[in-house]
Amino acid sequence: MKNKFIACVMSPLAGLLCIQAQVRDQPPDGELVELSPFEVRDVADGDFSASEAVTGTRMADKIKDTPFAVNTLTEEFLRDFQLESFDEQLAYVSSFNPEPGEGPYYLRGFRASWALRNGFKRAGLVDDVTVQQIEVIKGPNVSMYGQGKPGGIVNYVTKTARGAPFDRLAMTYYSGGGFNVSVEKNAVLTPKLRHRISARYKDINGTTQWSAQREIPVYATVAWQPGRRTTLTANLEYMGIHTVPEAAVIQYYNRASGRYGGIVYDFYKRNFKSPDAYTDRDRATSDITLNSRLARWLDARLAAGGFYNAQTSVGITGGTSYDPDYAARQLGLVSGNTRVPTRSRSATSYGSLQGDLLANYKIAALPMKTLATADFYRMRAESNEWRSPRQGEWANGTIDTIRYDLPDFDAPGFWTNVNTDTGNRYASDSLMLSQRASLWRRRLTVSGGLRFEHYAQKTRNHRTGAATRYDEDSLTWFTGAVLALSQNLALYGNYSTAVDLQDNLNYIDKNGGALPLVKSSGYEFGVKAALLDNKLTFTLNAYEVVEKDKGRDTGEDDAEGRNIYAPTGEQSARGCELDLQWKAFRGLAVLAAAGWCDTEYTKAPDDPDLQGRQAVRIPRLRASLAARYRISKGLLRGLGFLGAFRYIDEFRYSNTAGNRDFMAPSATLADFGLAYEFRQNLAGGRFAQTLRLTVKNAFDERYVTPSSWGPGRAFLLSWQIKH
Repeated sequence: MKNKFIACVMSPLAGLLCIQAQVRDQPPDGELVELSPFEVRDVADGDFSASEAVTGTRMADKIKDTPFAVNTLTEEFLRDFQLESFDEQLAYVSSFNPEPGEGPYYLRGFRASWALRNGFKRAGLVDDVTVQQIEVIKGPNVSMYGQGKPGGIVNYVTKTARGAPFDRLAMTYYSGGGFNVSVEKNAVLTPKLRHRISARYKDINGTTQWSAQREIPVYATVAWQPGRRTTLTANLEYMGIHTVPEAAVIQYYNRASGRYGGIVYDFYKRNFKSPDAYTDRDRATSDITLNSRLARWLDARLAAGGFYNAQTSVGITGGTSYDPDYAARQLGLVSGNTRVPTRSRSATSYGSLQGDLLANYKIAALPMKTLATADFYRMRAESNEWRSPRQGEWANGTIDTIRYDLPDFDAPGFWTNVNTDTGNRYASDSLMLSQRASLWRRRLTVSGGLRFEHYAQKTRNHRTGAATRYDEDSLTWFTGAVLALSQNLALYGNYSTAVDLQDNLNYIDKNGGALPLVKSSGYEFGVKAALLDNKLTFTLNAYEVVEKDKGRDTGEDDAEGRNIYAPTGEQSARGCELDLQWKAFRGLAVLAAAGWCDTEYTKAPDDPDLQGRQAVRIPRLRASLAARYRISKGLLRGLGFLGAFRYIDEFRYSNTAGNRDFMAPSATLADFGLAYEFRQNLAGGRFAQTLRLTVKNAFDERYVTPSSWGPGRAFLLSWQIKH
């Protein structure tokens, strides 16, 4: 069947080779070739949002011409507001909800544990020192890249080597303690060869007791034009991270009623993991891309990417719930009043190969685009965890004088109990064919595609010998249309399907086999506008997404002690979104977003309490507004004012059982900043300098994120010089 499908996919493209193509002008000798249709263009200075994206179609497209919602954030926006962390960067995208940690997030109500980097899968964080543009595609349309999340996916586009040389040095001081220093160099070696290198050292204290983080990212990119029609780009990134974790949120537990009543604010900024808990990570990411114009109407892209992540964590696990009914108001823990020290190690490596073939042609004067793609992906992961037989215990005391007997993690023989020792091998191979046609004098653009993917996986517990194997094919499809009502206004709509692996590949059914793929489908329709001579652009839409066959615990175990699951869960999300950018007049830029997302567990036969409930950790409403005004004339020329506001609606913090059902409160956050830019001629060169002062969470709002306390008020003072 697989060979037949490959033939069906490739034969239409082969037929296109005989079609008369449009002639394209060639660049003069000595110039770098025009960017490939697979690469986004640089963003104009001052823009907060880009007009182009590759996410969703796998080629550089105008966002206004795509039949789905795509949000973009530029390098300048991240730098102006000093947005360094993952949750800060995406807080200004509608229906996005971060989950602090290794980079998981919720989009349109559905959790995603990985993102894309230049179209390749990457687990974990991407430092802003490497980022040129962040793209967020909404809905199951992400199946364009294979295994897809029903809510959408985030793609980081890394910095490219520019055509003009420059050097940049920047330093930032944090009021909570700490600093970072970054350097960057862009060089043009020859008219056809250029490179860009950037690096940072960052060492800051966290917002809660004992927490801290140290990062060392290094990034390099090279662009080479070996021929008039060919470009070669290579990117390499390394990141070392040392983290002492943030505080957990303590839940209020009433022993008499047996219910959780909310969050205990008395423990704000307290970290009960101990100062010795930490996580060390080493990450290396690389990709190389060859773009070539095979004919005047035919372009090809061949890319390979790799990712390696090694991680070691030492800490304490256990419940964190406060029980006010205990004598002396002692801190009580659900897990038997014990905290278990653990140590874990994991190593994960990815490898991907991608190929794209894009044809631009006409049939009966109708413009057409055909894209054929092939993807090959391999992953290998090993994970180990040790638990100490010595369990830390909470000491008696009042809320204000909590004490804890900290374990000696370095004591001889401390790590003796092997808790887990697992290995995972995963592979996926896929082919896709998509077609686009412009009709009715290019006022109506219709697109659609079909993707075939084969998944194979083996997960093995080396300690017990138990293994789970998985082998399945999937066929997903998408279709969409854009109708231009005028040059400035267009209606769009789409319907798409996607598949995804279960959250935990160790989920097994009653026969000991792996659960089937999670299936999702969704539709979206809306309007895209570019008004006031393209100074005001926005996307307004409504959507609905349904995810089926999620694994749910049946409460039974097999002979190996593994939990048995049933693929009966279903979750739906419906909502509406508005994303807007407005360049009101010279010097003023505004970025606004609002998303209403109503999520619900529509099927949970093994957990009646869960069915019909709002999905956990998803606020129904998130809204944001960011604005920057820069004075361009007079004595105050170069002085800029910045303001940003975010509203996070209340959300259901936990509802895994009826007695754990409570809501986290809503929060309104405000950031303010000042920036002053000036230019000087020093030592025979022209230097541009920028001073920035940013106040984050200016009103010191106390709030919670899906898994930890939100950071309090912080001041950031930075200086940058560029030559």
